[in-house]
Amino acid sequence: MLEEISALLSKLNGSLRSLKISDMGNSSLKKALDEVALPPLLLCKIEIGCRLGELPPWFASLKHVVKITLFRAQLQLEDLQVLRNLPALVNLNLRGESFVYNGENLVFDREGFAQLKLLTIVRDNVSFKEGAVRSLEILKIFYPSKSVNGIEHLHGLKEVHIQTENDDIIEMVKNIAANHSNRPKCFAKLLKSA
Repeated sequence: MLEEISALLSKLNGSLRSLKISDMGNSSLKKALDEVALPPLLLCKIEIGCRLGELPPWFASLKHVVKITLFRAQLQLEDLQVLRNLPALVNLNLRGESFVYNGENLVFDREGFAQLKLLTIVRDNVSFKEGAVRSLEILKIFYPSKSVNGIEHLHGLKEVHIQTENDDIIEMVKNIAANHSNRPKCFAKLLKSA
């Protein structure tokens, strides 16, 4: 079946616009995606909900993709470099276990993400450097474990959404939004500990 997936994706390379892959436990799916001979270069939307460890080599060639949703992918931080160079990407949804957590923050610096308007991050700590993600308008952060840094550097921000059990993070985000040059709307929700 995995060989058929590779063959089918190659066969649909000129017409496939949307792709959703969800798998609860078959790590061979990564191999099938790596072996796609002719990648679906016209993809506009991708949702991947399986363990990859790293993005398939053809992912960097996706010039038309506007929306990516990742969960359980357990990517390496280096894969953020691939995502930042996708020229049409407008909506990036990094849900639980998108990246392997090794104590490091997801760092967004001044390179790439030229068209990104909506960024959703679940269960990861994140840092934004000066000049990062200049086109970002809506930032949604859910359940950060320890830190959210650099929101003040997101000069185009119109809305920031934060949900966490950590009252200190909520207050920090509210203060940053209140003093932000663009005065983004702040939607904050303090969750109760389990």
